[in-house]
Amino acid sequence: MAEGDGGRIDRGGGILDACEATATAELGEPICLTRAGSIDVKVALPDGAPQGIAVFLHGDTANAWLDDFGYEYLIEATRGANLVLVAALAPNRCSWWRAPDECDFEVEDSDGVNAAALAEALGLLAAELDIEGTPVRYVGYSGGSTFLTGHFLPLFGDAFPGPMVANCGGEVPIYDFTWDIDDDATRSALPITFTFGSLDFMTEFIEPAVRQLSGLEFAVTRTEIQGADHCDAGVDWDAITLQAWGLQ
Repeated sequence: MAEGDGGRIDRGGGILDACEATATAELGEPICLTRAGSIDVKVALPDGAPQGIAVFLHGDTANAWLDDFGYEYLIEATRGANLVLVAALAPNRCSWWRAPDECDFEVEDSDGVNAAALAEALGLLAAELDIEGTPVRYVGYSGGSTFLTGHFLPLFGDAFPGPMVANCGGEVPIYDFTWDIDDDATRSALPITFTFGSLDFMTEFIEPAVRQLSGLEFAVTRTEIQGADHCDAGVDWDAITLQAWGLQ
């Protein structure tokens, strides 16, 4: 892998070669806007050779993706750990858990289309970066967390295992697991961290997910923040995420 300007990696082809060089909304971090398979992604590359991928999944409306809210504050830590930080935009451009052509109504993606789209993107990026088989770190917010635990985990958890952080969201898996959850090695590679406020309206979905996944013997961490509302701005979600990723 050749070094490019400023120590960044010059890939010379593929997804990242086709990117539009831009910067994040508030901090001005250099990122690449491109398309991986069927979804748009924002990619922040490390200074050295990549050692893995970290994925940021926005909540409903996708404002966090559009405004880089939260995403850009993780870049310094992931760069220092030689991780590629990917913010992925849902296929419908609004919500990960909704059907891929639906934004106006709460129609869940019951066919796994969005999960397959994310899995394809991760596979393409990992192949291009020569980091196939390395753990993937995940963080979701609100609807992104719902998608992460309810959709992606049961369908593709074995293909792309790694620590999953479900901030202010989550739900029980809506699909049967397509992989053997009695495989201790795979299951143990998928620790799940739920963090939410005691006043969060999503609690009615989060708590059953905590119980079910704990019952299936996933390593589940549950933290309820007293007095906090849904995705409360007073909570340091970035610190929670980085700690769960082992980067703080």
